[in-house]
Amino acid sequence: MQTIFHEYMHHWSMTYAETWLIEGNKLNVTDQEAKGINQMKTTELYYNPAANFGHQGHSHGQRQFWNSYFVSNFYNLLSYDVPQKGYLSDEVLDKLNIKNKENLLYNNLSINDMWRLANELNTPEHLKNKSQSQTLSVSPSGVYTTSINRLKYTFSMTELVPREYTKYAYESYFSINDLNKSEQRHDARQSTVNWFGLRYYTQNQNNQWMVFFYPSHNTEDWSHTYLNNFDSLTARYWFDKLGNGLDNPTKHNVAIMPNSVFEINEFRFKNEGSESEIGELAPEKTRSRSKEFYKLFLDTMGYGKTISQVFYRSDVTDGQPGYGAGVVGWPDRLKFSAFIDANHKVDGLVIKDANGEYKHSLLEYSNSFNFFGLQNFDQGANLYSEDDKGEKIVTEDRQKQISNRLYPNNIGYNNYLSYITKDFLEVKENSEVYLWTDLNKDGKVTENELNSSQITLPTQRPVTNQRNTNHNVSNFDKFIIKNIDGKTIVKKLY
Repeated sequence: MQTIFHEYMHHWSMTYAETWLIEGNKLNVTDQEAKGINQMKTTELYYNPAANFGHQGHSHGQRQFWNSYFVSNFYNLLSYDVPQKGYLSDEVLDKLNIKNKENLLYNNLSINDMWRLANELNTPEHLKNKSQSQTLSVSPSGVYTTSINRLKYTFSMTELVPREYTKYAYESYFSINDLNKSEQRHDARQSTVNWFGLRYYTQNQNNQWMVFFYPSHNTEDWSHTYLNNFDSLTARYWFDKLGNGLDNPTKHNVAIMPNSVFEINEFRFKNEGSESEIGELAPEKTRSRSKEFYKLFLDTMGYGKTISQVFYRSDVTDGQPGYGAGVVGWPDRLKFSAFIDANHKVDGLVIKDANGEYKHSLLEYSNSFNFFGLQNFDQGANLYSEDDKGEKIVTEDRQKQISNRLYPNNIGYNNYLSYITKDFLEVKENSEVYLWTDLNKDGKVTENELNSSQITLPTQRPVTNQRNTNHNVSNFDKFIIKNIDGKTIVKKLY
């Protein structure tokens, strides 16, 4: 399920966050102006998966253009602007049984270093002498490692969107508080699966037993925020308690990077030029920002706007090899998607061309909205238990997990129905877009049934069929939807 969640967020990102206007000045991710929601600005980033073996085909475009509002606030809320390296006390390092302190990731790179390595065209001057293939440990055991080459992939904005939203909003169906059964099953070589990952045993060609542990997405991504023995046989509780909480109930600070929108006021760093003075971030950087983070994603997807995005028709043919195989044949055939107030539902959407001819599609509404955020870190939950009669009941942990969710009304938004047009509609330069209410229920469009005055669009990004994957395709018509003089018009981008 985590993989599906992760891949869906790639789709979300390409649909809403990697949309931009090529004309005009580009803003840096650090520019204060980039954070504004009432202007359409673009931020240019660089993604180089070819430098990372195994990811050559996983390219969303090496030179990328992102919506400035989204990427700048994302960068700030997750503290990717913090240049200091993390600090853990010797007591904690001893309890974690660190094999090689100097080789730990957080001792070599700050969170800002990793951002810059993965998203800037040129390597920062102070990092140029670092080996691209140097092994850096992300687990105390030293078994799980990374490298600068790997980090260029993991911490690219392309990967950070799904990874950080999975950390933030994914609900695990395993409880982090459950007893880890790996130790008691180890001698019998029985497999286990839990919040931390999958451990299984197999024999090689010489009949020797081998053990494999595959961390879950949650484990892998949180290991860049908190240092923990996630690969041990007794891993439990993650950063609330080290090791098995039953044996060691004392809490210790294991925060090594500040990239969390949940409260992380335990993060410490060693001040440069001082061997003893330990620094703390300002409260604004460590308080819970979970609601602001959720709002950022809602705003970016155009929640509450009458038209939030368009999708072009893409025909996939048999025998197309490779990642994202498909043939884009219809850039002027669009589906429209967005949100409608439940009290003001309409029947469809109409395109009126320059000759006054109508094309229309009914709207397909969804009665549920499952894009939620979380107030606090998800501890996971077993979904069901049995009552005295042997009947399945929802566990208390699952009820707590659900009550931890954030929905739009929790951050001050009205609840809207999401929709997508049932059909692809052909658009042309200067086509007009209308909402349609079929007053006489005859399925035919008449002028008095049309309304464009209620159409709202996102203010910080364009509604367009242009994506990072097609912006340089010369025979692909790029359209943008605009509100001009009280009408909603289809225009060509260039």
